[in-house]
Amino acid sequence: MSAKTITSGLRANWLQFTLLVVVNGFVGAMVGLERTIIPLIAEENFGLVSKSIVLSFLISFGVVRALANLFAGHLGDRWGCKRVLIAGWQLTGQLALKEEVVAEKRQRSGRFIVATNVLDKEHMPNTTLLNVYKEQGSAVERGFRFLRAPLFFADSLFLKNPARIMAMIMIMGLALLVYALAERQIRQQLAAQDETIPDQKGKPIQRPTMRRVAQIFEGVDLLTIHQDGQIVLRQVLNMTDVHRKIVRLLDPEVEYCYLVDF
Repeated sequence: MSAKTITSGLRANWLQFTLLVVVNGFVGAMVGLERTIIPLIAEENFGLVSKSIVLSFLISFGVVRALANLFAGHLGDRWGCKRVLIAGWQLTGQLALKEEVVAEKRQRSGRFIVATNVLDKEHMPNTTLLNVYKEQGSAVERGFRFLRAPLFFADSLFLKNPARIMAMIMIMGLALLVYALAERQIRQQLAAQDETIPDQKGKPIQRPTMRRVAQIFEGVDLLTIHQDGQIVLRQVLNMTDVHRKIVRLLDPEVEYCYLVDF
């Protein structure tokens, strides 16, 4: 029995090399999908928002998958990879829906508190109050999405004392309340005076977000000149017609803060 001759070189083994490149490409694509999809699943289905928790979720998923591949490899050596693969495809399961648990969760999730200063039930019944609340163009609750945005830097805050945590939540709630009121004021005044301001693309809009307004005011500075311990000059720099229009739409106190004299 003669031994098989082994030939070295890429040209002689181009089929095996091509197969290796294709397999590595699929493996890399699978790893990329895992790094992209698994964090989304962790956030949407399991409510994991913190980056460190999502990373631990991804690591645990990889460890479990590695152990499963190790176990499947041992079975493949004993029974054959094809049989193990076919057996894995034949494994099925069914999801059982617990109606009583769904009903309980629905009861709890279907209730929330809406407060109002209109105490006349005939003038503001519960159904009208709920409809008015849902039809609001801006609300404080919608502003809490900024807490999860990377520009808010909420993940850089660490408070251990419960009293400080409650104080921080109170400050954030008040800030979002001012945010919503300012957005509502600007939108109402733009609609009442039939005016517009430019969006990010320069197109005129009448319903801007307060975030867009804050972006417009980037670069506006306050110049203060002191002489002999006294303020001799205070001036707001880089104010354009768009800035003055937005300030004019707000209360006179805002005009005073920006030193605008109309």
